[in-house]
Amino acid sequence: FKKNIWYISKYLMAPNEAYVGQRGHYLSKELEKIGYKMTVINSNSFNKIKQIKLKNLYNFRNIDGVNYITIKTKKYDNSYSINRLISWIDFEIKLFLLPLKKIYKPDVVIVSSLSLLTIINGIFFKLIFKSKLIFEIRDIWPLSLIEYKGYSRNNIFILLLRFIEYIGYRCSDQIIGTMPLLSEHVNKIIGKNNKVRNIPN
Repeated sequence: FKKNIWYISKYLMAPNEAYVGQRGHYLSKELEKIGYKMTVINSNSFNKIKQIKLKNLYNFRNIDGVNYITIKTKKYDNSYSINRLISWIDFEIKLFLLPLKKIYKPDVVIVSSLSLLTIINGIFFKLIFKSKLIFEIRDIWPLSLIEYKGYSRNNIFILLLRFIEYIGYRCSDQIIGTMPLLSEHVNKIIGKNNKVRNIPN
C-alpha cells in the first residue's frame, strides 16, 4: 500500500506562485512518482510569493499532481520584523487546528525548517498518529540569528528557540539537511547520534 507523507513547510511554494521555494514541490512530485502519497501543508504568507487568491482558511488544492493544503495566514513584508514572528505563530495555531478528518493519516511527517516552531506540531502529529518524524534543516536556528544578526546567546528569545531546537532534534526519528557538517552541530546539541543524513541539493 502507498505510504502517506505529510510535508509541512510554511515557505514551500508551488511553481508559478512564488519567485523561490519550489524545491519541496519538486521533491514531493518525485516521491509521488515512486509510490508515496504526498500532502504538502504550506501557507500564503511568504514575502516572495506572487499574488494568489485563497477563499478559505484551509485551501485544498492539487497543483501539478501534488495535493496541497494551503493555510491562509498573516502576511509580512520585512523578513526581520515582528510581523514575521507573528506570522509564524499564526501558522502554528492554524496548523494545530488542521481539519484532520479531511486528510489521510500520515505514516511519515516531514517538518521542513525555517519556521522552527513547526517542529512542535510535528512532534504532536507524531504522537497522535504514531508516525515517523523527519526534521529537515534548511537553516540552523537560532545559530543563524546569533552569527549573522548578533543576538546574544542569553537573549530570552534565543533561549526559547534553542530549547525548541533541542526537543526537535531529540524527538525526530531522522534529521536531514543539505549542509555537510550538520551532524557535528546536532551532536553538540543532543550528543553523539546516528540520526543525521546529508542529502545535497
